[in-house]
Amino acid sequence: MSSADDPMKGPTGTFQQFVPPQPGRDATLTFARVDSGPQPAVQSRMELIALIHRSKEGLEPPLVSGYKPIRELGSGAYGTVWEAENTDTGERVAIKFFLFSRHNTGDVLEEVTNLRDAEGCYGIITVKQVNRHGIAPHHIPNYVMSLEAGGSLHKKIESGQLTIEESVRIFRQLLRAMSFVHSRGLLHCDLKPANVLLNRAGEPVVADFGQAQRASSTVAALGTFFYMAPEQATRQPRNPCTQSDVYALGAILYTMLTGKPPRHDEAFLAKLREQTDVDETLEQYRQGLKDLPKPENHKKLVDPLLAQLIDRSLDLDPEKRPDDAGDLLRLLNRRDWWNRTKPVVTVGTVATAVAIALLIGLSIAAGNFVLRRSKADITREIQGSLLRDAWFGKQAVDSRFHERIDFLEDSAAEECPAAIRQALADAAKRVGDNADPAAVLRDLDRVPFDRWMKERHNEMLLREDVGGWKALGLILVANRRGYYLNRVKTDGSIDNRDVPEVRHVYSKDWSFRDYFNGRSNDFAGENQPHDPVRHTHISHAYRSRADHNPWLVDISTPIFDRPDGEVVALLVSGFNVNDDLRRWIETPKHAFPKEMTIASEVRSVMVNDRGTWVWHEDGMDRLGQSDTPRDPEPYLVDTPDGLRFPTTDGPGDPLARGISSLHRDSAASDENKNRTYLAAYEELKPYFRSRYDRLRERDWHLVVKLDAETALKPVEDLKQKMQWAGSILFLGLLGLTVTLWVWLIRLLRRQEFANHG
Repeated sequence: MSSADDPMKGPTGTFQQFVPPQPGRDATLTFARVDSGPQPAVQSRMELIALIHRSKEGLEPPLVSGYKPIRELGSGAYGTVWEAENTDTGERVAIKFFLFSRHNTGDVLEEVTNLRDAEGCYGIITVKQVNRHGIAPHHIPNYVMSLEAGGSLHKKIESGQLTIEESVRIFRQLLRAMSFVHSRGLLHCDLKPANVLLNRAGEPVVADFGQAQRASSTVAALGTFFYMAPEQATRQPRNPCTQSDVYALGAILYTMLTGKPPRHDEAFLAKLREQTDVDETLEQYRQGLKDLPKPENHKKLVDPLLAQLIDRSLDLDPEKRPDDAGDLLRLLNRRDWWNRTKPVVTVGTVATAVAIALLIGLSIAAGNFVLRRSKADITREIQGSLLRDAWFGKQAVDSRFHERIDFLEDSAAEECPAAIRQALADAAKRVGDNADPAAVLRDLDRVPFDRWMKERHNEMLLREDVGGWKALGLILVANRRGYYLNRVKTDGSIDNRDVPEVRHVYSKDWSFRDYFNGRSNDFAGENQPHDPVRHTHISHAYRSRADHNPWLVDISTPIFDRPDGEVVALLVSGFNVNDDLRRWIETPKHAFPKEMTIASEVRSVMVNDRGTWVWHEDGMDRLGQSDTPRDPEPYLVDTPDGLRFPTTDGPGDPLARGISSLHRDSAASDENKNRTYLAAYEELKPYFRSRYDRLRERDWHLVVKLDAETALKPVEDLKQKMQWAGSILFLGLLGLTVTLWVWLIRLLRRQEFANHG
């Protein structure tokens, strides 16, 4: 079938008449030619068709020698196309009859010339015979061309039988044909589905080159509404461009996919049909294309690359369209290449991503394993160091307490002369029976007690060859009250009782003190009597009211008037917590080099058998700042399983010799209360050599701890370094992978283009 279905014509020459398109037919502009020669023998299309019918019936002579018309295939502004049969061979052909006489056959020659220039390309209609002047008596110009039995693409679209794959296949073959046409310097100027025929194999064949123009032409050539590019819709002289054919090609593909031309609008088309002025119609068409919505229906049907190709082809600015059909074909080939390559690239990308993810996963797993092992190793080593510190601290503490308790118990029992015992008993009776104990104490002869205490102090110095707090006191027990009879200072001097501050000490009742009663300091009952201890006792830690307010722990042991008799006095000595206990269980910070930040943060806590701390740096600071004196708070609690830390996560750690990674310090400051510590525990047995058997099993505990965050800081530093190294490695690997893939894709593209020319 030919392209005579209402083409929008713009042949070479002068235009004088616009014939509005008929309802139900393609939106076309139709023009008639004015010629200075004789009037045509047939003046209308209807006359021409009637003449062909009469010739077919034998009522008129043949119009083409050797061919018999069979049926009309289509009609247009300049003539009609008929299917005909060669009377000699029976071959079916198509014959295009022109409306004009032999005196005006330029159109025949021009169209045939255009077809001849496109000859040699598969997909372009083939001319078999040209009859410029026709034959007598009617002389109807015509030419014979091949008959494509598949009908027009327009009818194929109307039948709704086109799939997306078939549409793309037809479009590709159409581009191959038109790229050849464009390479010959020829423009079709009226590409539309009606001008694309289909052969028996369903392959497209471009027909109707009546509107075709040379690239060098300046004559206007009009096309069909919605297939005609906006820059083409003018009768002003201009240089035609291949981008106008590109617009039409994009419109054909859009129509094959969606069933309607791009920007097709019935209301807009009706307004165009109402116009009678050609220039006004063309102006309205150009403006209307700008106002109509951008074509979008194809995007939900095709892949992004094909949608982009269509969008570029249908751009209203010709500069933004592909240059010609060949350029459009290259874009389509690139899209086809990508569709073929995409699965490989996708699989390769996914495989690469999986490999990278697997590598990252394995690296993370390996890194976590290394970190866990490093954390476990460091934790174990630190706990070992803490346990070693605790063990050495245990030896020092136990040794000092054993020595001091041995000395006090020996002094109070075996080495206390009977005269001293009797003097103490007499003094206790006198003070207890008198309503004014202070007066009795002032008049009391203390010389025997001073002499004996001086001897005891010298003995203590001989027994303990290590420096420390070596004060020694003698407290008289009178009627459940306690009064100092003598105090020997660490340097061996005896208190000057004439000094007012010291005189106050010797007149005060100290029975409320824990070292006297063994039941804790009774600050509320400071002026009330209390029962004295009847065995050796280690007091709570307390802050003394003496010079510099040292923290002290006192050891007291009773002196009896006779075996199993009444307690007449207490022999008291102890340790300076800050100066003695601390140096036995903690290494001072200044002893460590600055770079040893972890070792310098090790802290110790000493807990007595009553569950309260004896040495605790935070606790001492907190109680020392309090205006109300009180005993240290509990640090341990009793459970059926033994002594446990009350703030330990989980079921609790038995306070025996061992380690913990979950230690929490209940007596810590608010700043440190929620910290988790690595800790090592050692049992202390300060009463182990006591004369009082029931005391020997009383356990104290030494806790050596280190903040877990500080202890594991090297692991965190290692983790950060591994993360940095892993990030750099990942980015490097990612960059290398992307570079290799970009290089591979470019290589594949060059290979693809090389294979396709």
